[in-house]
Amino acid sequence: MGEASPPLFIQRNKEKAMTKLYNLSRGDIFTVNGDKEARQYMFGHVDGMYSYCRDLESGTIVHVQSWTPVTTVGKGEFVVKGK
Repeated sequence: MGEASPPLFIQRNKEKAMTKLYNLSRGDIFTVNGDKEARQYMFGHVDGMYSYCRDLESGTIVHVQSWTPVTTVGKGEFVVKGK
């Protein structure tokens, strides 16, 4: 067989990549596709159907559906206070 092709669910656009939330790695910074406010979140982990993420503006924890289409915009370090 020939060379393996890249996964079909990722479309690269310079440094941004469109994918589903469940494909992200811990610390990835993303926006939700279609969010008019373009808020940025940091991905923690998937826990079943939902995820554990942090809103970078307010610092609150949000639980985004794991199949949500997102665009990655950077990488950070996800730190849980008190641990």
